[in-house]
Amino acid sequence: MEYVTYDFETANRNRSSACSLGAVKVSDGKIVDQFESLINPEEDFEQRNINIHGITSQDVEDKPNFVEVFAHFLEFCNGLPIISHSGFDRGVIISATNKHNYQFDEVKFMDSLVLARAIWKGKYFKLGLKPLAQELGFNFMHHDALDDAKASAFIIEELIKYTKSDSLLDLQLKAGYNGYGTLTSHGSDNSKKITTNLKKKVDNKSLTQKEIDNLVNEVDHSKLDKNHIFYNKVIAITGKIADDLSRNQCKLAIIAVGGHPKNTINKDTDIFIEGKPTAHNLIDCKSNKYRKAHELFDNGNDITFYSGDEFLEIIDTTNLE
Repeated sequence: MEYVTYDFETANRNRSSACSLGAVKVSDGKIVDQFESLINPEEDFEQRNINIHGITSQDVEDKPNFVEVFAHFLEFCNGLPIISHSGFDRGVIISATNKHNYQFDEVKFMDSLVLARAIWKGKYFKLGLKPLAQELGFNFMHHDALDDAKASAFIIEELIKYTKSDSLLDLQLKAGYNGYGTLTSHGSDNSKKITTNLKKKVDNKSLTQKEIDNLVNEVDHSKLDKNHIFYNKVIAITGKIADDLSRNQCKLAIIAVGGHPKNTINKDTDIFIEGKPTAHNLIDCKSNKYRKAHELFDNGNDITFYSGDEFLEIIDTTNLE
């Protein structure tokens, strides 16, 4: 059983701004090779990203650009399936290859977050890369691309052991999926096109639930990735996801990948996104939605919780600006 896990860091909020790539090759449960490179994103660095990973423009000014590094990465993979923890890293490949008009042959992919969510539902409360890996006993330097890739490999191996799978395909079938996704040049930008169309119909006012439902019904699901973690899920949000993102923008991003945002919490809620607390409706620093979501969860409702930062890793919001 062979595969490659990988992770990107970015210079700014744009997924096209890859500034670091780390990857490991796994064979029969052991890491047998690794790949690591800084990347000159040919874009400006934002302080928020520097604070996350510590990479600056000075660190990459004499480093190769994305095309050169990605070509070497594909050689390293040599046709093996590639695995990232969430769709964020796959989004980096899509955005950066589109930016550079770079063509590559079809690659098989899967996400460890999607598999963990399906297999360990209810077993682990938080499924982000850092909390899940640490819960499983793997300590690492989060947002170091190579360490993150090693953490993803560790999670995959734990999933294989837990399910007693004899292949990656067997693991996916046990998680309820029919096989690998496929990544191609210029692939999977449909959500950006959908969001652009949705934005034309929405102004800055708060969306009513009826308006949200109408937008959801307009989306052509035949063009969506049905393996996306938000696809066909009822999703509620509380708090502030990011200073430069409105609640409307987050809802449009969810709709664009096939999710269904709701303004209230009830028994139909599948996913709850917890952003930073605001002054509105707070009791003991927790919102009414937060308390309702946890009450439903404690009473046996099947709700998955994500932080605002995890939301930003899962979904691409750069096309909303």
